[in-house]
Amino acid sequence: MIQKSMLTKEITQKSEWDEAIGLFQEKDIYFTYDYMQPFRKNGDGEPILFYFESYLGKAAYPFMYRDIAESAHLKGKIPNRTYFDISGVYGYGGPLVEVNPLYDFSSVIEILKHDFQEIFSAYCKEKGIVSQFDRFHPLLNTHEFFADYCTVTPNKKTICLDLKSVEFLTQNLTSGCRNKIRQAEKNEITVVVNDRVETLEAFKQMYHSTMTHNQASDYYFFNPHFFDDIKLHQSSHLIVANAYYQDKIIASALILSFDHFLHHHFSGSLSEYRHLKPNNLLFYEIAKWGSEQGYQSFHLGGGHESEGDSLFRFKKSFSKSEPKDFYIGKKLHDPVKSDFLAQIAGKFSNGPSDYFPIYRS
Repeated sequence: MIQKSMLTKEITQKSEWDEAIGLFQEKDIYFTYDYMQPFRKNGDGEPILFYFESYLGKAAYPFMYRDIAESAHLKGKIPNRTYFDISGVYGYGGPLVEVNPLYDFSSVIEILKHDFQEIFSAYCKEKGIVSQFDRFHPLLNTHEFFADYCTVTPNKKTICLDLKSVEFLTQNLTSGCRNKIRQAEKNEITVVVNDRVETLEAFKQMYHSTMTHNQASDYYFFNPHFFDDIKLHQSSHLIVANAYYQDKIIASALILSFDHFLHHHFSGSLSEYRHLKPNNLLFYEIAKWGSEQGYQSFHLGGGHESEGDSLFRFKKSFSKSEPKDFYIGKKLHDPVKSDFLAQIAGKFSNGPSDYFPIYRS
């Protein structure tokens, strides 16, 4: 039953957005207005924060609102501003949820879920939203609130380092990782964490080189101003870390900080220097710095595709602890329109498809 005391807001302005996110005890950079802006400018959609509040608690759910007519397979085939879908921004999202402390969590969470889901489903119908895709935050377990609302499935594993002490961090390295760190030190690699922001120019070149080397999809090359937009909108949360060899930057990482979290955002290196093992020392020094600065976790993320790929194995070498589960969510708000759009796009499914929504595949 919908309560009269419920409050809902569609928030698109920075001041109101930041105020709403600030109401939550547990939050992270991925839920902030400023985090969304470089991706908005990259063409990923329009950021919206859907805020819900009742006497039982509150929820804040950020997403990108996208005009389906702008997708590659449907451009020029359907009218603009008619069909829409929503997606979590690159990174990790889902809903932030907090139960009113006057109530027992277990006794009211299902009611809070029901009320939110009922109102949000009506909102999606009003906004012409055909489908919804989520990338849930593996450290905040945001998938739990949507578990019976959409199809939630484990997608990958991610690696998170416990930074409670430098000693613990070092003991938790695998022997192979320790050996590569020692090799980098013998090779006279030095690392500067929280380096000058001007070194972002060197990072951009290395990132592009790395994406080319990895044969990454077009999306990961971003627009020419993307990393400048990160610097513009996230300057107070951005940490640039560089590995140097003979005064030359040969590996670099962009790290985001928020509350007690550090997150690996993007990284790149020069292929001709990879034999010097700069990345092992680079990430180790970032983790050490984070521990010394009082951060609790350094989230490295996952691999390109699975736990079997080289990127995941590299990240896993920094921790003997169990990886975190990363979940995704899929929901069709209007299956009929989804099928209609898939037909126009020439995307026909003869069975379950990994790509969602299929009309964008």
